[in-house]
Amino acid sequence: MKKMKYLMVSGLLMLSAAVSAEEVALIETVSPENAKGDVAKVYEEIQAEWQMVPNPIKLYSTNPEMLRQRWEGYKQLGQHKTVDSKMQTVIRLLVSSAHDCKYCVGLNEYMLINDFKMDPKKVMAMKGDPSVAPLPEKEKSLLQFVLKAVDDPKSTNKGDIDALHKLGWTDPEIFFATSYGAEMVATDILINAFQVAVDY
Repeated sequence: MKKMKYLMVSGLLMLSAAVSAEEVALIETVSPENAKGDVAKVYEEIQAEWQMVPNPIKLYSTNPEMLRQRWEGYKQLGQHKTVDSKMQTVIRLLVSSAHDCKYCVGLNEYMLINDFKMDPKKVMAMKGDPSVAPLPEKEKSLLQFVLKAVDDPKSTNKGDIDALHKLGWTDPEIFFATSYGAEMVATDILINAFQVAVDY
């Protein structure tokens, strides 16, 4: 059984385990040991923050510019004041659950239960019914809009936005959360398509 090390950095929980290079994904990725140039520089920054380079991020080593962009994006996520780390984690879990991304589902379940101290039964329940997510009603309404948008983008309407406005959500906040959900769909697709190995 692999020995795991749990790391909390900037509100993000990273789970570390030794995984050999050939187990990372269907395509060839660059390991931290073999990284050079810009890939090595980004890897060094990631390791300084998370003490590891997670397998999904290694996919981007095939394109150094995309790797840098992805890492800069990750650094910004924990800084949002209203769509906070807990809300982001719930979005990741429920979007990934809908897209059957086992890597992301397992990681975010662990984070909610162990970092945010959610009742495991409630975490499991909201995967089947997001309306029972243990969040304040204001946050739950935004969550449900995000899930609606990523599931059927053409189903949203002005009434949805007006309802969120009445609850106090601003357009920048609504856009951030929805963009976050959409980006999670892309992440799920890449992880599933290239069969990224679980490294936690």
